[in-house]
Amino acid sequence: MSLTFSTPTRLSPSQYGRALACPYQFLLAKTPEAQVLVGTMSSGGAAAVGTIVHGMLERAVTTDLSIPTAFETAWQQLLTHQEARLLKDGSTHLVPLAFRARGYAVTKLLLRWYLANKPMPIPAPSGTGLPFGPEQRLTDLSGCISGIADFIRLGTDGPEIVDYKTGPIFQLNANAEAEIKPAYAQQLQLYAALFYEQAGCWPTRLLLVDLAGNEHEVGFTESACLQLLDEARHLLAQMQSAVAAGNPESMAAPGIEQCRFCQVRPLCGPFEAWSTQI
Repeated sequence: MSLTFSTPTRLSPSQYGRALACPYQFLLAKTPEAQVLVGTMSSGGAAAVGTIVHGMLERAVTTDLSIPTAFETAWQQLLTHQEARLLKDGSTHLVPLAFRARGYAVTKLLLRWYLANKPMPIPAPSGTGLPFGPEQRLTDLSGCISGIADFIRLGTDGPEIVDYKTGPIFQLNANAEAEIKPAYAQQLQLYAALFYEQAGCWPTRLLLVDLAGNEHEVGFTESACLQLLDEARHLLAQMQSAVAAGNPESMAAPGIEQCRFCQVRPLCGPFEAWSTQI
């Protein structure tokens, strides 16, 4: 089957972990052929509900959603918009989300509880030139690594970058110990480096927040964040070169962890070759 690859021009912090694990999967998923395949195979609706949750968290910065009627009005507005997009994209099997999306009711209840009990953030000072507030786009000096941070707030010691997660934040490592998922930590560390390049100063804290309101701090050093940013730029350049050379499959890294949940593997030649050898 002939596949239509396009040259990636940007890489976001949220995409970096997936692209690092298998750059070819990242490239393949962006082809029109893969998007049609994923559209017919997708199930669960978790991504759609996650989009609604992030929209609610963004609104909660400027609107009091602790009142049940205000919460329900905002939720229904975002739900209607998201379901219209799903219908337009051909994902009719996911509508209505209230009946088709796994964990819909639990996620909504957790979010309502969180917004009813979360403390009010410290007001960000005006005139600082720093990107405070919800949904802040951060971009490196080259313009090729860019993404939207969920929320940048003023903490007691300075700017804090917050990323909201609707699913599990921790995983078990090789020693059976709970640790923050590396992809989530790298995502925030990349945002820290982008914040530095854009604003000229470093955030003081990086935080992952779940819907129970728990805040989990991600450690970082300035040098490690800058190195991670350089590695992201290099990875993007490698993918661009592979597509330009007409050999994107050279970026494939098939393996059990990368392939077992991959939705585009039916289109992946390297996966087929690898799977016949194991």
